[in-house]
Amino acid sequence: HTHTHTHTHACTHAALYTAWAFLPESYLHAAGITYYPSRVWAIIIPTWILVLVVFCFWLYEGLNQADVAPFASLHTVKDSRSKAFQDLGLPGVTAGHSGSGVLPLVHIEPTVVSRVLYGGMSVEGEGLMWAWPGWLHSIESPRRV
Repeated sequence: HTHTHTHTHACTHAALYTAWAFLPESYLHAAGITYYPSRVWAIIIPTWILVLVVFCFWLYEGLNQADVAPFASLHTVKDSRSKAFQDLGLPGVTAGHSGSGVLPLVHIEPTVVSRVLYGGMSVEGEGLMWAWPGWLHSIESPRRV
């Protein structure tokens, strides 16, 4: 009952607002409506509502950015929830990966990411491997004996 009542009020108010904004004054006077706000408010109210919505999105984004650690902070590299492949008991990032599916979700050091993207390093076989001209070096975790 309350939902229907609220819906009826909302539709009535929307119809009255639209009539006030678009009907000529002669129609409003004929309907007995002689006292109403200036028509400029038909533009001002929706404009302010739109500005308020945009401001709320802008404020939300600004508060989120204020809550993020600075780019140079060590907290952007690794935090208490980061898991290295060694923490999971894997000998390397790609250990046990058959080539299909998703690799384990592990933290990869930024230096390794940079070398893969810009330094000729590639991910192959067991662990990360990078090939520099003339030599091959593995960055797998040390094997425990």
